[in-house]
Amino acid sequence: MFSDIRAADEAISLNAVVRDISALDEKAQLIGDVANIVGIEGTDDEYRRFAMAL
Repeated sequence: MFSDIRAADEAISLNAVVRDISALDEKAQLIGDVANIVGIEGTDDEYRRFAMAL
């Protein structure tokens, strides 16, 4: 689904928040090809940076 959204004409920031990045399996890590992945423990600055990314 993320790749479908990424293919849209509009420039948007795709972000995924996960409990533990290091625990992602190979399939889940594919999200990183089309979206920013941030851990739930991420800092406010990380969340802000990803939210503003295009």
